[in-house]
Amino acid sequence: PVCFADTVFGYLRLELDRTLERKPTDHEVLDLLATQVGILLADAHFTDQVLRMNRISEETVRAKTGFLANLSHEIRGPLGIILNGVDLALDGLCGPISDDLRETMRMMKDSISHLLDLINDVLDYAKLEAGKIVAKPAEIILAHLLEDLVAVVRSQATAKHHQLVLDPVLPELGILCDKRHARQMLINFLTNAIKYTPDGGTIT
Repeated sequence: PVCFADTVFGYLRLELDRTLERKPTDHEVLDLLATQVGILLADAHFTDQVLRMNRISEETVRAKTGFLANLSHEIRGPLGIILNGVDLALDGLCGPISDDLRETMRMMKDSISHLLDLINDVLDYAKLEAGKIVAKPAEIILAHLLEDLVAVVRSQATAKHHQLVLDPVLPELGILCDKRHARQMLINFLTNAIKYTPDGGTIT
């Protein structure tokens, strides 16, 4: 029998001339050949299954990337229109606005921009799975980045009665990194800190 791991692929049959003397080693050689053929067939079957799974995986990733691209396009369009409207109002092109309303609209603008970044992150995740992600390094002033992060998570910290402390940093201190991804990673860290710190804690 040609088999491997309890799977029988078939049988190897050897016919000899009746005039030839059968030796004990003939069966040993035949068993060895059958074992080698079984291993080769199992390896071929395994390789075929791996290739098939890779094809299915690639098709799945392409389908998911396409779906996310279409979804993000549908969401980014309306958000872009809202963001443009807020910018027009802040620039005074829709008439005078009060200071309180201006501050509220600035918060809206920051939140909309953050939401657009999150949508881009979802797309980046799909691109990352497809091996198509590309980092875009930029020089960033650290103080500006940290002040932005504090503004984003302050309302969450306040809701849990946390004290949010931003230590001063040198104004000339900067970093070179992909701004959007670095910002999102730090927001995730801060959000987790706020979530898992008991109420009334201090986050520095």
